[in-house]
Amino acid sequence: MQFRRQSRLHGPLRALPVLVAGLLLSVPAVRTAAAGAPCVGAVSGAGQATWYAYPPGGGACGLAGDDGEPLVAAISSEDYDGSSMCGRWLRVTGPLGAVTVRIVDSCPSCPAGDLDLNEAAFALIGDLRSGRVPVTWETVAGPGIAPVTIHVSPGSNAHWVALQVRDHRYGVAALEYHGPGGYLAAPRRNDNHFIIDGNLGVPLPIGNPFSVRVTDENGQTLTVAGLYVIPGREFTGGDQFPLCSEEPSPVGPFPARLRLALRPPAPSPFHPRITLVFELPVRAPVRLRVLDAAGRLVTVLLDGVTMDEGRHAIVWNGCDAAGKAVAGGQYRLRMEAAGQVAVQRALLIR
Repeated sequence: MQFRRQSRLHGPLRALPVLVAGLLLSVPAVRTAAAGAPCVGAVSGAGQATWYAYPPGGGACGLAGDDGEPLVAAISSEDYDGSSMCGRWLRVTGPLGAVTVRIVDSCPSCPAGDLDLNEAAFALIGDLRSGRVPVTWETVAGPGIAPVTIHVSPGSNAHWVALQVRDHRYGVAALEYHGPGGYLAAPRRNDNHFIIDGNLGVPLPIGNPFSVRVTDENGQTLTVAGLYVIPGREFTGGDQFPLCSEEPSPVGPFPARLRLALRPPAPSPFHPRITLVFELPVRAPVRLRVLDAAGRLVTVLLDGVTMDEGRHAIVWNGCDAAGKAVAGGQYRLRMEAAGQVAVQRALLIR
C-alpha cells in the first residue's frame, strides 16, 4: 500500500523579504518588570497534525535564522491570531510521544486546533506514512538562552519602520515606541511586524537612536535603547524575559494606577449567564475572548472596541459565536488591552 503525504498550502510565504542579519549590535537594555511575574496561563488546543516541507525562513511569521532549528510548525489561521503566536513554543503530544516546536508559520487550510509540523517534528510524534495524527498541544516557555532581539526589516526608512521581536521566551503582547510624549503602542501586522510611522503621531523623520519597550504575555517588559533605522540589522537588548511563576494573575506587574484588572466573574459557578467586570487604566481598544478548557475559541465578546478609562461590565450568556448554548464546564476569559493581558476562569453548570 502506498501512503501519500498530507500537505497543506500556506498563504503567501513572506509578506516582507527577510535579510539574513549581517551584524548583531549589542545595545543596553533595562528590565522594567519584576522577575518572575505571575503567568497568565497556557494557550492550549487539540486537533489533527499533518506535515509539510517547511522552507527555512519562509513562514508567514518572517523569522529568519531558523534553518538551524529543525523542529517548527504552522498553526491554524484562527489560532495564529494576527501573528500573536509567532515565535511561541508549543509542546505537542501525539501517538508516539511529545515534541517541542516553535511556531513560524500559519496554515490557512487548518481548522482551529490543527497543526502542520515540519517533517522532523512530525516523525517524533507520529508515523510519517500516515500523514495525519490526533494531537493535543499547549504553549510553553521558550529556551530563553539568547537575549531578546529587535530586527529592523528591509524597506524601513526614516519615515516608516517595521520592527520584529525575535528570540522571546513568551508571546509578545505589545511593542511601544518611545516618542517625545512618552510610549506609543505600535500596531502589529499579520506578518509579525510592528509599524512605526506618522500614524502614531510621532515627529518625522524618526531620529536615531530610538528606544522601544516590549511587553510579553505575562505583562513583563524589556526596554531596548540605542536602536537605529538600519534596514536588515538586528539589535540585541542583552536581556531575556524572566521565567514567570505558575499561578495566573488577573493583572500585570504594572503600577497599580496603570493596571488592567479583570475581576473574578460572578456568580461562579454560573447558569445561564455571568457578569464580567473590568477596569481600564487608560482609554484603549479592548479584546475579550472566551476559550474552552482545551484553549479553543468559543466566542469573542469584545473585538478591539475602544473604551474609556474606568470600570465596565459585560454579560456573557453562555453561548458560542453562533448563538448556541455551550456545554457545562470550565471556561477561560482572556482580556487584552493597553498592552496588558488579564485572565480569569469561570465554571458553567448545565
